[in-house]
Amino acid sequence: MKRYIGVTGYMSRQEIAETAELFPQDGPKLMAGILASSKTLAGQTDRYPGRYPAMAVWPGILPLYKRDQRVYHLVHYCTDQPKELAQQLERVTDAFGWEYLDGFQLNMVWPAVGEIEAYLRRNAGTNIVLQVGEGAIREAGFSPKEIADRVRPYQYLISAVLLDRSGGTGKPLVTEWLRGCVAE
Repeated sequence: MKRYIGVTGYMSRQEIAETAELFPQDGPKLMAGILASSKTLAGQTDRYPGRYPAMAVWPGILPLYKRDQRVYHLVHYCTDQPKELAQQLERVTDAFGWEYLDGFQLNMVWPAVGEIEAYLRRNAGTNIVLQVGEGAIREAGFSPKEIADRVRPYQYLISAVLLDRSGGTGKPLVTEWLRGCVAE
């Protein structure tokens, strides 16, 4: 997976296109993150409607051309029905168009490995970024070793790990803690 700079919360194809123009062909990619959830998948309004596009507009968000090599398209997905994750990811993939989607960032606490495996059996080559957010970090007791131990079962399924204590809230980075996580 090539280096990328992530920007999340896109609501339209035009927003992605305008941002992509800022990225040179030979530099890091733009990771264009689109927020989706089990609520938006069910046609409901998410609690942040200005950040989560309605399912009806999903097909129009990603570019119609095969792929702009500067852009990496990820759907940032969360669910309140984790036992149905594989089926939900299938539905999201179909709605966006598998040929335009590069993968998912799973914004949930330690999703079931079996659910990710089930999805990848039918969608080999899809990139999965595992977000290790505040809830997952708390469950691991804030221990870098425990976090590494919990990430290990995902290692052959995921493309990357995102250590995200802030979750978009602007909390400062704790570099000493992060150093311990990277070392583990």
